[in-house]
Amino acid sequence: PEIAHALNQSQAEVRGVISFYHDFRTAPPARHILRLCRAESCKSRGAEQLAAQLRERLQLDDHGSSADGSISLRPVYCLGACACSPALELDGQVHARLSAERLDALLDACREDA
Repeated sequence: PEIAHALNQSQAEVRGVISFYHDFRTAPPARHILRLCRAESCKSRGAEQLAAQLRERLQLDDHGSSADGSISLRPVYCLGACACSPALELDGQVHARLSAERLDALLDACREDA
């Protein structure tokens, strides 16, 4: 309501913008944000299998956050690392040429940090 009032917009207009852009949120973010690239290059190099691994290991859907607030899973459609597919971004750092083993190691590091 405060933003809508300050911008002389309706609350619906403000909610529409917030819901459209993935970096805007109405609640605090998780400690770790994991964005797996799902674009064509990464897809052709195994991103779908990595996505399934993430969903199973974290027990989250593609847009989920853990109940303890430790990690959020978000699909993205290009990280600009096409030559090094598959890629993901974890807390703003891109990890390329990802394998199932490297993904497990990244997840383990996130859990240790929690």
